[in-house]
Amino acid sequence: GGSTCSFSTIFGIIFPAMTGIMEGANLSGDLKDPGSAIGKGTIGAVLCSILVYIILLLTLASSFTRETLKENMTPMQDLTPSKYIIVVGIAISAGSSALGSVFGGSRVLQALARDDLPFPGLSFFAKGSLHGDEPRRAVMMTWLIAQLCCFIGDLDIVS
Repeated sequence: GGSTCSFSTIFGIIFPAMTGIMEGANLSGDLKDPGSAIGKGTIGAVLCSILVYIILLLTLASSFTRETLKENMTPMQDLTPSKYIIVVGIAISAGSSALGSVFGGSRVLQALARDDLPFPGLSFFAKGSLHGDEPRRAVMMTWLIAQLCCFIGDLDIVS
């Protein structure tokens, strides 16, 4: 018999797509009119993500039998000329998401440091580069935090 998907399974699939949308909001300091653009961009990104998921769902449903979709975890890989096409796409997507999180998080850290919050040492991250005000110090800190989380060995502990 088949089993139904739980809320946590569906959440685990949809949540990463929606958190990636926050990368755009994290980089909003470069926008001319962030007050208007963040809302429009976020709603547009959510709708676009949902549309892509629906198109993928309909494509898979019309291309494979129900049994194949229930039993085979990699049906798209089985159809490609090389199984590495999908693997490379996933790796590029994961790398892009990781870079977006590091750079988006560093801009948030820089903005928090500039708000003069009463946390010792936070003001160190307020300084940006001479050209473009890039948050290099904050990038190094977010990279270090990401590396420490990876060294834990089990990312379920972090989440």
